[in-house]
Amino acid sequence: MFRDVVSKFPAHYRFGLTATPSRKYNDEKLIGAYLGEIVHTIDKTEVQSTPQSHGQVEGTDAVVVRTTSLATPFGTTSRDFQLIAKVLSSDANRNTLVAADIAREAREGRKCLVLTERKEHAEMLRAYLRRDFETIMFSGDLSSRQRVFALQKIKSGRFRILIATGQILGEGADIADLEVLFLAFPVSFHGKLAQYVGRIKREGGPKKVYDYRDANIPILEKLWKKRATYYRKSEFTIQT
Repeated sequence: MFRDVVSKFPAHYRFGLTATPSRKYNDEKLIGAYLGEIVHTIDKTEVQSTPQSHGQVEGTDAVVVRTTSLATPFGTTSRDFQLIAKVLSSDANRNTLVAADIAREAREGRKCLVLTERKEHAEMLRAYLRRDFETIMFSGDLSSRQRVFALQKIKSGRFRILIATGQILGEGADIADLEVLFLAFPVSFHGKLAQYVGRIKREGGPKKVYDYRDANIPILEKLWKKRATYYRKSEFTIQT
């Protein structure tokens, strides 16, 4: 897709911008082949030290870590990830914890972005929240009409909570006014995590992320440790 689109640009020079040059399957080589090597990198500290005309709030990016009680059936291994994902998506205690965090932030007037990797998990979380809050669900199986309607509501700002699958609101999504991110489903690749974190506070100011650590399941604990490495490198304050 990238190659087909870029090769059709009748341009003598091509210039690219990205917040996440790394790609999970080394696709950055393809980007380099069409746009050239990286010629300049703007460090995070340079951005923070730049005066903002729209009243950036001073502060530190923070991740609130919630340790869950999630457990899987005896004998489950890392190769049973689909089973683990189903257990996670339907676990009442975990979903109640996530929903309570979302509800608290929403009641304080903040617009919340909730990302998961599974449609059934998004539907489950919406069921917990839709009675009390204006909630939009955005997933890949929406019809064209439903997608247009959802986008209109998002652009108008007539919502408090946006629940979406990460693939839909990953790279390139630009929705204003999102203030708090909830990573309801575990991810590990730092490029994807950076994209997700980049969806909130796009106008500047400190970011706030809720992350859910499933410490009882070895494969999910391993994914958490990878995310923790990203948070530390990105100078997030980790709150437990």
